[in-house]
Amino acid sequence: MTALPLLVAGAAPGDAGSGVARLDPADLAVIGAGTGVLLAVEGKRRTFVRALPARPDRRRPGHIQIDGATRGNAGAAIGESVCISLAGDGGRAVRVVVMASQAPVGRQAVLRALAGVPLCTGDRHRLTLAGGREADIEITGLTPDGPVLLDDATEIMVQTRTEPAGERGPGLRYEDLGGLGRVVERIREVVELPLRNRAAFAHVGISPPKGVLLVGPPGTGKTMIARAVASESRAHFIAVNGPEIVDKYYGASEQALRKVFETAQAKAPCIIFIDELDAIAPRREALSGEKQVERRIVAQLLTLMDGLASRGEVMVLAATNLPD
Repeated sequence: MTALPLLVAGAAPGDAGSGVARLDPADLAVIGAGTGVLLAVEGKRRTFVRALPARPDRRRPGHIQIDGATRGNAGAAIGESVCISLAGDGGRAVRVVVMASQAPVGRQAVLRALAGVPLCTGDRHRLTLAGGREADIEITGLTPDGPVLLDDATEIMVQTRTEPAGERGPGLRYEDLGGLGRVVERIREVVELPLRNRAAFAHVGISPPKGVLLVGPPGTGKTMIARAVASESRAHFIAVNGPEIVDKYYGASEQALRKVFETAQAKAPCIIFIDELDAIAPRREALSGEKQVERRIVAQLLTLMDGLASRGEVMVLAATNLPD
């Protein structure tokens, strides 16, 4: 069976969640695949997609365009290499067991979201529910083994995850960030690539950045960018709300910050996201004698940031609308 190595590229927003991969027609011809044929995509793990030709304005020979869910299921990021091969015909799923997070998920929601999507055990997907809610699901059981497709006769068993949703990552992907293409590219360069390829940075003698400040008015997507890059990097995500760090008791604020960084080190690779950074790190010139709490927090944060070299794969992202 012919296996073709290809570089991963992002999918068009319209293909998100559809379980399709778009390839240059010449690459499809190499493996003898036609439109709608099932393909195995193998990175760090194997998943399955339906093949479609790339649109004329997005054709890139040697690339495969897949959405964030498929990238996560294949264990490959944008710019990394995967191998594709023919996967045969997808059978009908007799029974599927789904583990859902957060909101209760019904059978019809699963069937509607995953219709036509090739499934295999261990894959994760996101469902859009009524009222604008979303739920992340994981395929924990299939009869028969994948790749299989759902239909109206499939028995669907939905279980609810008992662990906190945050423990399994935020699930956002770059396709969720509409209109932020240029920002995402810059964030990938300074955050995702160092987290995924720290050895390459060390080899060429470049020190990866320890922190990135996201600046913009409220509601422009700063938090979503941080969550998406953590998900795409397969890094643990810790969100810290700046005002919640400040405590009236002596030393409590610094202890809270230290605990965050210790947790991040234990769960590395990890991204710490500090929202409303201006609340805990105002300008040092503005810290008069009576603002000892703020002065201590700033000093502790700087100490923890300077010590990141010994903490391994920990990156700090912070957001503010008051950069000064």
